[in-house]
Amino acid sequence: MEFQLPASDVTSAPAASRLRGLFRRRQASGTAPVRPHGLNPVPRQGQGDAWALALRGDFPLLARCIAGRRIVYLDSAATSQKPDAVIDAMSTYYRSCNANIHRSVYTLAEEATTLFEGARSRIARFVGGTPDTTIFTRNATEAINLVAYAWGRENVTDRDVVLVTKMEHHSNLVPWQLLCQETGAELRYVDVTADGLLRLDDLDAELSSGRVRLAAVVHVSNVLGTINPVAEIVRRIRAAGATAVIDGSQAVPHLPVDIQEIGADFYAWTGHKALGPTGIGVLHGRRELLEDMGPFLAGGDMISTVDLQTSTWNALPWKYEAGTSMIAEAVGLGAAVDYLSSLGMSQVREHELALAREALGRLAEVPGLTVLGPARVDDRAGVISFTIQGAHPHDIAEVLNRTNVCVRAGHHCAQPLMRHLGLSATTRVSFGPYNAADDIDALMTGLQEVTARLQQWGSLQTHSELAEHGRHPRNFGDLPAPHLEGQASVELCGDDLGVHLHVADGRVAAIRFHGHGCALAISAASYASGRYVGLPLTDISSLTTDWALDLLPVPVPSIREPCAVLHLNTVLAALAGSSPT
Repeated sequence: MEFQLPASDVTSAPAASRLRGLFRRRQASGTAPVRPHGLNPVPRQGQGDAWALALRGDFPLLARCIAGRRIVYLDSAATSQKPDAVIDAMSTYYRSCNANIHRSVYTLAEEATTLFEGARSRIARFVGGTPDTTIFTRNATEAINLVAYAWGRENVTDRDVVLVTKMEHHSNLVPWQLLCQETGAELRYVDVTADGLLRLDDLDAELSSGRVRLAAVVHVSNVLGTINPVAEIVRRIRAAGATAVIDGSQAVPHLPVDIQEIGADFYAWTGHKALGPTGIGVLHGRRELLEDMGPFLAGGDMISTVDLQTSTWNALPWKYEAGTSMIAEAVGLGAAVDYLSSLGMSQVREHELALAREALGRLAEVPGLTVLGPARVDDRAGVISFTIQGAHPHDIAEVLNRTNVCVRAGHHCAQPLMRHLGLSATTRVSFGPYNAADDIDALMTGLQEVTARLQQWGSLQTHSELAEHGRHPRNFGDLPAPHLEGQASVELCGDDLGVHLHVADGRVAAIRFHGHGCALAISAASYASGRYVGLPLTDISSLTTDWALDLLPVPVPSIREPCAVLHLNTVLAALAGSSPT
């Protein structure tokens, strides 16, 4: 369904005139995109850093300074920064034609509907899709859950296999776990090679069983950066009679993507990683499957008729868009794909590939640093995960943050992959079109500080007293025949501590911690360990996180508090788990 911007009175009011300047008629009706509002002239292809540096003026957050330093944003795989074109588009919608869509005949509502459905058309075209099979969701997670619920529960049985890979984000894993638990289907995995590639022979072996009903595969790994050959993978899946689901969250913002060429039954991605706003994702589906599936959510706008006992459903795509839609977010995502289209996705890919190549070369010079993922840079997107011997990723990220270098540290919502790699966490750098070589320079300067601290202090803990506890932790190791034992972890960064206690006369007689964690978790546990000895168990049960934080000689940022109090949670887990013998 195509909408035209209504002509009546649109140009008479100043606000509507601004609106027309931002959303031209051919944008709103889904024709070829124009250069987005607010986009500064930039050098064209092949001009490398000058191209990216010119783009930065379009991203207001990148002009911010903290403590006199510019922000070096290297976390686009978590969320991208937003250009003025997106911010202005959403603001103009709210200021000029805020109204609900699909419901009313007055001018504002007609304009709002035009903007919303025009954005859908451009978003569909951006990846080679069609508007009526392009469904708006809250995010890629909801898009995948839509498939798991509306298709999976009607088509997967206890005789079937659901096949995923070990490199999936939790969003493309947990929904299938729940589906298998509910239906009795078996969940199986395609393995990952040592250099971060999918074992396609595993895929073929699984498909040859004839039991695979659905296979879900990530297009680009958010940890390894691996670009999977999804068109070939989909061909094999569909040839085996199975349904193919692709998670494109890390692909659409960084690569030219044509969902028709890929041929998946379902392809999901999210707006906030593609320069768009949070709160909107996209599901592209095969028409015959979408028409055959039942609704995911029920309510207004997804219905055709409602009687006292039964209802009938709206046409595609609105059948799957119950309730008031994310109107401003769709308008913002429409502006984002206009922006990316004006840059050219081939140019975005070329630029980020050059950054990855330079970064990989320079990271190879850092002592003790190991990069994960494909050895061939052409097999990668602009995502690089690494570890440094002797340094926890969370501590590395904190050191980098002191110079406003923003990276991600943790398990990246991919815990099965972390366990497969034998790691609890990594540090991850990820690029966007606004990054340039000076960002890599800032990263390397920060990593030089990391390695210098490791060489001088043997720890990334900055306070001298805590640093000593980090280098030589007290009360760590084995405690034979413990009376009590417990374990606790910090989900954010992968810290995992255990504790053994000896108890005499209702008091802690001896304590030993074990496990792994960041410098703060280890040094705080060591620093506090002597305080537990001699305490009655009844007193320990009433200890609070404030007690654990007040013990430390320095204040702890709120984001790091779970690490600083992990020792207390571990001891409390021991007390809750058993009674002393």
